[in-house]
This record gives sequence, structure tokens and C-alpha cells, in this order.
Amino acid sequence: MISDTLVQMLNSQINAELQSSYHYMAMSTYARQRNMDGFGTWLQEQAKEELGHALKIYQYLVDLGASIELGDVKAPKSNYHSMQEVFEDALSTERRLGETLNDIAQKAVDTKDNTTFTFLQWFLTEQVEEVASVSSIVEKLKLVGEDGNGLLNLDMFYGQRGLAREG
Repeated sequence: MISDTLVQMLNSQINAELQSSYHYMAMSTYARQRNMDGFGTWLQEQAKEELGHALKIYQYLVDLGASIELGDVKAPKSNYHSMQEVFEDALSTERRLGETLNDIAQKAVDTKDNTTFTFLQWFLTEQVEEVASVSSIVEKLKLVGEDGNGLLNLDMFYGQRGLAREG
């Protein structure tokens, strides 16, 4: 049986994933308002992923018969100065999500909840991929700086993410 502490931590993680999804939607809006539709698409796909993470944790708690307590989702930051700043913010978010997931996994180990620990393995692996992906984008944006051609090329490249899923 899952402990009350782990239920509380997983409920908090649901909220964090929902907050992250909302955050990515705001970042997508920023990109699209600047005609960076490729980045907007990438960020919107990321918002969908974060929502999916929240739903996966939600369903796990439902399956266990645990209580669900959805918290408030705050208005995200929406004013940025550059695409680099957007993705640096995204990177901070992904790192923070990874830290909280690691804390939950450690609590599962400490309380000998192997079921929850096993459930969390997918999320831990996913976070490594998320951090690596966003970090790579940040580094590319640093390379091109404010160069219009470089930004447009990156925008076109990252816009393919949504198309790959549709095709």
C-alpha cells in the first residue's frame, strides 16, 4: 500500500506537471506572437507531453485507490526577451521536475514501495531526455545569438516535431 507521504508527493507532482504544461503553452504563445511558429509548435508539443505526464501520475493514483488533490495552477510567466530566454526558462523547469521526481523515487525506496519506485522509472528516464533535449536547444540558440537567419533555420528545424507526430 502506498504511504500518505508518497500520495501527497505524487499529487504535488501532478500539479507541477500541469503547471509545466501551462508554462509551455505561455512560451508557445510568446514564440507564435513573434512568428516563430516552429518553436511555437515544439513548445506546444512539450505542453502536451507535460499534460500527459500529469495524467499518467493521476491514473496511477486512481488505480491505487489513493486520494487525488488537485492544486491551483498559477498564471505562468509570459514576457520574455528572446527565444534563448524562453528555452533557458524551460531548462530550469525540466531540471526542477527532475529533482522532484528524484525526491519521490528516493522516498519510494526509503519506504520500500517497490511498485511506486518501478512506476517512476519511466519518468526518471524521460526527464534525462527532456533536460538533454532542451539543453541542446539552449546551446544552439547561444550559437546563433540574435542572427535572424540562424533563428529562422532553428525555428524551421524544431517545427518539424509536430509534423513528425502527425505523419
